[in-house]
Amino acid sequence: MTKKTLLWISVAVLGLLALFGVTYAAGGGGGGGGGGGNPACTADRFDCTQWTDCSPFGEQVRTCQLISDCASVDDPLPVMKRACTPPEPVKKETPAAPPSVAVCTKDEYQCGAWGVCEEDGMNRRTCALVKDCPGVKTPVPAQEQACAGLQCGQLPTLQKRAECRLKLTPEQTKHEQEILYAPEYCKLEKTTQEKKDCIALYKSLEPCWALPAGAGREACGKQVTGMAECEAKKATCTDKSCSPEMKQVTEKWTLFQIYEFEFLAESLMKAGKASLKDTAAHDVWIERQKAKMEKTTSVKAWAKILSDSKAGWDKFAKAHALPTGRHAR
Repeated sequence: MTKKTLLWISVAVLGLLALFGVTYAAGGGGGGGGGGGNPACTADRFDCTQWTDCSPFGEQVRTCQLISDCASVDDPLPVMKRACTPPEPVKKETPAAPPSVAVCTKDEYQCGAWGVCEEDGMNRRTCALVKDCPGVKTPVPAQEQACAGLQCGQLPTLQKRAECRLKLTPEQTKHEQEILYAPEYCKLEKTTQEKKDCIALYKSLEPCWALPAGAGREACGKQVTGMAECEAKKATCTDKSCSPEMKQVTEKWTLFQIYEFEFLAESLMKAGKASLKDTAAHDVWIERQKAKMEKTTSVKAWAKILSDSKAGWDKFAKAHALPTGRHAR
């Protein structure tokens, strides 16, 4: 092996030793200055990432990787986690509440105006459902009520109405009739016109009831019902043309006479000879007799109803110590 070859091998070995961090010092020779080799390593080398932002928990982290391991040392890993002051929490804006939706709590009705006072003493109106609230059942508003100021006419039974009217003073009776003028018999009429005619008859007879019982009241009744004029015509009436008029007059006159028995009984009560209860019961019975008049058009049947009414009055008068057939004074 030549000297030149040995020289090249020595250079190659020295290069490898330098690569692994090993230095080689050649022995001093005479006359020559000392030559320097590669410096030896003193620490491991690491490559670390940047610290993360401080977490809400007050902590930062990073990662580190060994990139050069120095054989002569054993360095610890760099710090990869440390405490920090967390940032102020970001305040989240509370989202605006959605617009409130009105929740219904009851059904809604629309009602008309109250009507006139009807013959049963009640005002009425109609109500329609205009908004149905789901899951809610609201009572329908009142659709009838007693006429304001009425004391007796709105009561449910004839007996109660009769007892109530007998308790009224003359002033109260007048006020009652101003609110509702509806004689019990007139309520039985079938048509509106018949009811109006009936009420007109009763009103026309009021002056007669203001007279004392007896011949004067009877003459007044004949005059108002047309019986006085009819009796005068009867003498000269030779054909059947008079019959329809006479029948109509006879019906009115019969009603007047039956009604008279109510006034007579009430006169006994006012005189302290009959109780309110007995008088009311008699008045109810008389009203039922008058109701029979509405169910027949026979003059003969009317005469029978009048006869029965007279018998009922005689019984009432006898029970209260008044001679039968006589009028209360």
